[in-house]
Amino acid sequence: MDVRCPQSLTRVHNPHTLDWKRRLAHLREILGYACQQVACTGEPIIVQRYNRQDVVIVPLVDWRFYQEMEAEIRDTHAAEVLVTPRRL
Repeated sequence: MDVRCPQSLTRVHNPHTLDWKRRLAHLREILGYACQQVACTGEPIIVQRYNRQDVVIVPLVDWRFYQEMEAEIRDTHAAEVLVTPRRL
């Protein structure tokens, strides 16, 4: 699933206007639906933003797996640095 943020939501708005509150409510509704789909299907969703970094919404179990993998890579790299002899 590909969710795109409307360009009007990426602009700076006065948060006290009714129009901004409607847009924010709509954004919450879309994100709520996207999160529900990720939870139900287990499939990640890519959120593309205009001229900005993309974001991926993944199931919590996947995110935890990625965090563990990152920690293992970091620990392995740190161990390799400690074992590698220094050259003068």
